[in-house]
Amino acid sequence: MEPVGYSGLDSRKGAFKMAIKKVNGRWYLYMGHLWHYGWSIVDVTDPKDPKFVKTIPGPANTWTIQMTLHDNIMVTGLEKSSLAWGADPNKPNDEGVLIWDISDPINPRQLSHWKTGSTGTHRNSYPGGRYAYLSAAAPGFSSNILLTLDISDPARPKEAGRWWMTGQKDGEPKPEGPEGFHGPANISPDGKMASMAYSPAVINLDISDAANPKLIGRLTFSPPFVAVGAPSLHTVLPLWERNLLYVNSEAIAERCNEALNFAGLIDNRNPARPRLMSLFPLPVPPKSAPYKNFCEKGGRFGPHNVNQEIHLPDVEKPG
Repeated sequence: MEPVGYSGLDSRKGAFKMAIKKVNGRWYLYMGHLWHYGWSIVDVTDPKDPKFVKTIPGPANTWTIQMTLHDNIMVTGLEKSSLAWGADPNKPNDEGVLIWDISDPINPRQLSHWKTGSTGTHRNSYPGGRYAYLSAAAPGFSSNILLTLDISDPARPKEAGRWWMTGQKDGEPKPEGPEGFHGPANISPDGKMASMAYSPAVINLDISDAANPKLIGRLTFSPPFVAVGAPSLHTVLPLWERNLLYVNSEAIAERCNEALNFAGLIDNRNPARPRLMSLFPLPVPPKSAPYKNFCEKGGRFGPHNVNQEIHLPDVEKPG
């Protein structure tokens, strides 16, 4: 790969999660920032000459790194941040999701603000239609859970249902190992099943009744892949037409000082019994590199984010 264009984003650092929308022949890229509060819009119609449009300010002392969109609706996550990312844990922060009308792509209009009552939401998904699927903190639960939000009236969102791993709710026996929903939930073309990375397992969930999601099947990854106390799964990307799930963990510790991080493929022809088919080979540095492997290089080494098309099949794709 080689870069073909660059934008300094008006000196805003740490462009992170992104989503793209085409309007009247122009492509607009929306993104959050790790080191600034708010969301930027860049016109990338000519990828060799991306044009910064504007930044929409976000609430102070709050992670604003997540967004998901479909048609004319955008959902942006608000989440309690930490000292490591420049936030002050002793100062107020906002939380939940903001729902926007983006029919005018360069002038999003906020329609509502829905709150979790806890620390907010992380990687959410909105594939179009009635429901948004949130990785949400909730009072009385450890780590994030799956929460389905009815946004049929985007100015008045309301909870439609929730699902959690046994042991997350206060009073339930705690499982050994990592737990929690990173997100996003990926929704099947018929809208009846969600496949997702929900530590410590890959989960297939029946969501045909939004108020009462039911477990179809799971494939546990931790143990052996990730030690207790770490997020064992980051991403599941379904390849619906091939009955495959791509899955990966997230590298956390520097110099690989943790259990093996991985990327692989799951056979999901029988959603009640997903099975691991293969693990991708570990990348190796060129022979001229001054280190034998990428662990020795320093920093984190391993997978994290992948490009995810979480819209239902009617979405218009670039090109």
